[in-house]
Amino acid sequence: MAVLAAMGPLMAPVAAVAQAPDAVLRRETLGAMVSRILPGDGVTPSGEVVAIVSEIDTILVKSTDWSEITNNVTRWLNDGGPEFATRPIEQQDAVLAWMQDAGTQTPQGYYLALVRRLAIELHYSQPEARMGMALASAPQPDGYQPPWTR
Repeated sequence: MAVLAAMGPLMAPVAAVAQAPDAVLRRETLGAMVSRILPGDGVTPSGEVVAIVSEIDTILVKSTDWSEITNNVTRWLNDGGPEFATRPIEQQDAVLAWMQDAGTQTPQGYYLALVRRLAIELHYSQPEARMGMALASAPQPDGYQPPWTR
């Protein structure tokens, strides 16, 4: 819990910031989050290995609303200590668990839910993420073609 205390007042709303974090810091932070959300295992590679981080980042920064929350939460994750991506995995997991427990009514919880949804959807739409699974393509109900074939 020391890592959470070091990150500042957790329950306070994320303050609007005038300057956005640089793109490198934003992508490193997002990459660390995606690696913890979708860690590699014996069947599938991690979300970061599948190279979906830049795609998620592009989606988030193109949207005015999502861009603002991305910048604010990225700043929150990296203030008050070492950068999120350089923290030990246990500390990253503790922060992500707090964000999840905070719920989607908080900026941090909403951002985690958003990143998780995008990561899972984009990850399993990639052929390399399905290697080792008994799937030739993304699962579809019988009789329905995958959306990308239409």
